[in-house]
Amino acid sequence: MQPALRFNLDEEGQGTPPGQHDKEGRVILASFGTFDFLGTYVPNQGASEESFARRRGWDAKVRRLLVSRAAGAPRPLVWGGDLNVAAAWEDVGPDPDWFRSKNGQGARCAEERGQPGFTPAEQERFADLMQAGELLDAHRLLHPTPSWTRDATWRGTPGAPPNPPEYGRYYGKGMRIDYVLVQRQLRARLVRTAVLGHGFERRGFLGSDHCPLLLELAPCDPPAAAAAAPGGGGGGPSSLDHAAVAGGAADASASCGPTDGGTSEPELDPEPEQGGAGEPAPAPPTPALTTDHSPEGHSAARRPAPRACSACTLETEDAAQAKCEACGCELEPPSSATRCMKPDTAAAAVAPASPHKKSIESFFAKQPG
Repeated sequence: MQPALRFNLDEEGQGTPPGQHDKEGRVILASFGTFDFLGTYVPNQGASEESFARRRGWDAKVRRLLVSRAAGAPRPLVWGGDLNVAAAWEDVGPDPDWFRSKNGQGARCAEERGQPGFTPAEQERFADLMQAGELLDAHRLLHPTPSWTRDATWRGTPGAPPNPPEYGRYYGKGMRIDYVLVQRQLRARLVRTAVLGHGFERRGFLGSDHCPLLLELAPCDPPAAAAAAPGGGGGGPSSLDHAAVAGGAADASASCGPTDGGTSEPELDPEPEQGGAGEPAPAPPTPALTTDHSPEGHSAARRPAPRACSACTLETEDAAQAKCEACGCELEPPSSATRCMKPDTAAAAVAPASPHKKSIESFFAKQPG
């Protein structure tokens, strides 16, 4: 199999050389042991008819690439990055109607009206792209109950000093517009996903208004290595498959998966029980604020101290969350948590750490505050 390394959305034979970059540097397509990774920074929808047309053209080029790959690419695809669209109504908060009806109302076509990234036209095209490319939303598959406070990958900017934070138009608001999508062949290899930034304060956002995402795939034998080994096996898992791993056990027996996704299902997070037949699951509670700078004004309500992970130092506002989404460790209040501890021997024996765990945890541990 020939490796893929491209910097534009054209496939072979479409006239653009693989090494020629997209003029705005928005594309990288690279091969790993058993999958290809497409990283994109999708153009914002904008607020003019010209920018709407530009985004439609981008989506059309992505669709051609996905259809071409679905018809016979040698490796399944992982597509990740800032895709600049919230796929569903529940993927923004705290008030989806604010995003739909208060912003971007000047468009000529009703389907283009709304917050860029949350218009009906963008959502419809995104659903079509996923279908055309036979793609699955890895995070939503493993976290089927929406929670914008947990899932938001973009958070609004606070007001500029000396103004208080709530002076920022988007402060306290969030959108899930960054994704890791996988083709169906990789479904059986999904281990876990996590959004690595949290809160109005943008903890873990690394200085950006978007936060990093984590995807862990169970390793498998690369086809070339498996074919060369006696009996078609052996070869060992490829370290290239750990494209974004922060430790934890991986199922080394997982195969590369048949084209229909296989019969193995990834382990899902436990979800709240339904209140009764036909009743929707209760919405996750919105955490109170640690400061008086709430989007609604100066509020006296204050939340309890965030729960912190003793292994990787990440914190969460969700009082119901028992384990860290990044590394799987039990969460403890910051006052009793010992930062940067290694997992105990018993836990390590059950879930041997990835060779990449230490470097990733150290990276996040360096964040201020």
